Amino acid sequence: DEGRPLVYCSLGSYWSDPDFLRMVLATFERRPDWDLVLGLGGQATVADLGSVPENVLLLDWAPQLEVLELADCAINHGGITSINECISSGVPMVVYSPSLRDQDGCATRIEYHGLGVGTRWDTKNPERLEGHIARVLSDEAMHDRVREMGRVFDAYVEDAVAVTIIEDYLHAAGGGATPEQS
Repeated sequence: DEGRPLVYCSLGSYWSDPDFLRMVLATFERRPDWDLVLGLGGQATVADLGSVPENVLLLDWAPQLEVLELADCAINHGGITSINECISSGVPMVVYSPSLRDQDGCATRIEYHGLGVGTRWDTKNPERLEGHIARVLSDEAMHDRVREMGRVFDAYVEDAVAVTIIEDYLHAAGGGATPEQS
């Protein structure tokens, strides 16, 4: 609905935690004034989740980039691709790290840089999640920092920083074309 905050939640397409997703649904049941798009990533079903509030749209496969263009906040598991896509779209995050791979570090960096809230995995406290979402939705400085970081990302791509580093390395190592030849 126009004028209502839109939150997007996805845990990616490699794993899921129905207990966490049920906690997310309980949060939005408590907050009928917020809307949620919940991407299941092919890892959970409606049957796994139980009752779904009217302000929630469940999608087996969500078009993440398109939804992020509309979202005011994103809830994710700290995967770097989701984080990068949130930053590129200017969407602050609530990052719940399940402590798999690099997610603790990613959640900590989000918190450190003021791009959202980084926190440990929790499946039992919808009130806590509600507080994190409310903080993200209301913190204009956080929204500004995410947009600024998005501009930094854009400049990095425009300036071909990664390409230049790789080409310089290959040239110095004696393999590949010089930057002038490529």
